[in-house]
Amino acid sequence: LIIFPSKYEGFGNVLLESIICETPIISTNFYGMDSTIRKLFKKYGLLVELGNENEMVEKIKFVKNNYYLIKNNILEIKNIIVEKFTVKKNIKLLEQQIDIL
Repeated sequence: LIIFPSKYEGFGNVLLESIICETPIISTNFYGMDSTIRKLFKKYGLLVELGNENEMVEKIKFVKNNYYLIKNNILEIKNIIVEKFTVKKNIKLLEQQIDIL
């Protein structure tokens, strides 16, 4: 289990890395989080509001008591994330940005 209590990140690579490794993670709703990741973490109960220590403790207990459920949820998140952040899609987005310039 990874606890990610950040207030601000540029993108949150630790989130992606833990998902790719299929490691359960609980994260704060930090500034800079990708909207897709935010929605998925909220949907699966892995998102904690900034500064809410009691909620973080409750999420940790929930993950501990429901590890296999959370593990399955992480696999579902991984499948969605892998589809969204493929190299091919990122190259296409960069090409579109270059065309705008």
